[in-house]
Amino acid sequence: MKVGKVIKLDFTYEAYKGCRDKPSVKLVSAIMDSNPGDIIEIRGEDTVFPFSILLETLEDEGFTYDIIERDDLIGYYEVRAVKQNGGN
Repeated sequence: MKVGKVIKLDFTYEAYKGCRDKPSVKLVSAIMDSNPGDIIEIRGEDTVFPFSILLETLEDEGFTYDIIERDDLIGYYEVRAVKQNGGN
């Protein structure tokens, strides 16, 4: 599978307080705009967009992912997800 475009999403408090779009809207938009081989890189905080919901959504939409960093204590994460051939 060829590597496509890279979409970066920032779901940290700093990014969220200055943004008009909700993280869930940004994520759905990125998913809908992606094609097989495209990559979505997400860094975030559980208080802005919960880690468990992020992973569940990515799986449901046909992405495989690597957890680059996860700190349960402060609720921070970095995930790199690659669109596969479809989703549910």
